[in-house]
Amino acid sequence: MLCPQCHSAASLAIQTKDYNRRITDESFYYYQCSNCDLVFLSPIPNDLASYYTSIYYRVPSSVGNLAARAESEQYKVGITKTYKTSGKLLDIGASIGAYAYLSKQAGYDAEVIEMDKECCEFIESQLGIKAFNSSSIADTVAKLGNYDVISMWHVIEHVTNPWEILPLLVEHLTPGGILILAAPNPESTQFQLFKGHWGHLDAPRHLELIPAPLLINVLKNKGMRLLLQTTSDGGSFGFNRFGCIQSLNNFSNQPLIKKMLRFSGRWLFKLLQPFEKREMKGCCYTLVFQKE
Repeated sequence: MLCPQCHSAASLAIQTKDYNRRITDESFYYYQCSNCDLVFLSPIPNDLASYYTSIYYRVPSSVGNLAARAESEQYKVGITKTYKTSGKLLDIGASIGAYAYLSKQAGYDAEVIEMDKECCEFIESQLGIKAFNSSSIADTVAKLGNYDVISMWHVIEHVTNPWEILPLLVEHLTPGGILILAAPNPESTQFQLFKGHWGHLDAPRHLELIPAPLLINVLKNKGMRLLLQTTSDGGSFGFNRFGCIQSLNNFSNQPLIKKMLRFSGRWLFKLLQPFEKREMKGCCYTLVFQKE
């Protein structure tokens, strides 16, 4: 097996199942590159869309409903404002549009790319934000202009061709523009502990778990300067808590046992906090780059 990023040899690291949603009972295989440490799914299912059920998105019933749900994402706007106070913004994989909505409220000229049609209809009709309904990020971005901010909040792990998309995103940034990437952290304490049952592995929807140093190196070679790398931003507490509870929950499908495991997960989360507070050991990282 060859790594899709550097084409070096990779060996089987994890055999797992769709423990998070249990849509199927089939097995999935993740390999790890011996050179760049990329963890990747192979083979990728031909019918990936079938693993994204309607409950995956939960489109809001109103703008008010979205606003309430979006409060937990205010930290994202705070990160954005730190490095780029205004401008044209493209959020890729916008889901229901929470971050785009908050960005518009903060004064950015926001647009989104999203593969779910219902989400796009809601974003355009209710939020007044331009939404490009597409499952091909590369094809869509190639037709657009330049942006001051491009963001992929927990999206890059879902796409089949991230190494083709990243150079395109850099190309469509204005000079001094910023690229924000957030993703599950394969160097986290929890991944080492839970492996195939880790809640943030989310097989088969997460196709690649990319080590932060790999992204940093690849984008540095594309003329991008690293401004921020952290696993301790405003969303980290929730990601770490979810990881513990969901990971233990994934060990059984029996209701009573699952209830006991969820309870145990809350205690494990507290025990792991000292370790996960160490920089770059939390469940998910956020990276911010600037185009030089």
